[in-house]
Amino acid sequence: MNWQKTTNNSSWQPEQYHLTAYPVPEGSREPFALILPGGGYEHLADHEGEPIAKKLNEKGISAFVLRYSIGEHARYPAPLLDVVSALRHIFANAESLPIQTEDYSVWGFSAGGHLCGLTAAYYKRYHLPKPGAVVLCYPVVTMGEWTHQGSRKNLLGKHPSEEEVRETSIERLADKDFPPAYLWHSAQDRGVDPENSRQLARALTEHGVKHRYHEFPSGGHGVGLGLGTSCEPWFDEAVAFWRKDDEA
Repeated sequence: MNWQKTTNNSSWQPEQYHLTAYPVPEGSREPFALILPGGGYEHLADHEGEPIAKKLNEKGISAFVLRYSIGEHARYPAPLLDVVSALRHIFANAESLPIQTEDYSVWGFSAGGHLCGLTAAYYKRYHLPKPGAVVLCYPVVTMGEWTHQGSRKNLLGKHPSEEEVRETSIERLADKDFPPAYLWHSAQDRGVDPENSRQLARALTEHGVKHRYHEFPSGGHGVGLGLGTSCEPWFDEAVAFWRKDDEA
């Protein structure tokens, strides 16, 4: 893969993953962030990709944005296997970039938050290093009662089995080995019910996993960086949580 930032993704096909690097040009090697935009496993929201990567760059953090399998190609586990492939590629080529592989983070938005949660739950299955943190932004968490129906349909089909629902519901997968997690939601989210994040926060508490859940009073769904909304503090909070600055 050419690590130079790609400016034209017109050749990308929805059944293929496409990884775009946003390296910090100078400075010491720091843990990297992998960003998974949302879009209900139907499309990918551009404002949840490059703007997040550039904001991380401002913090001295190299980032990667993954365009994973969507639409008719999104059937589980295809998107998760895209994440696994992307991470393995980053690890294999880390020497060519100003990054270190320890303590890396995965960031996901909406359905991308669900994919982030799957990565957090299954990293051991695929022999990946444990993320230093995962950041779940207004995430789809459950494939059960409170799910986002469009995400569930694209990922599991119209009539998933109970086993498929259980295997992809993050609140049911969380255990003591789940990575530290920062998650946030808007109380006014009408796209993905905040009960998704609440269920995961309760599961992480039950298993003693370090986490922080911030439910903002307003902001709605799909706000990305949340500039000009009550959600705007989430980005600095997430970076501080990952870097453990909030423990100082």
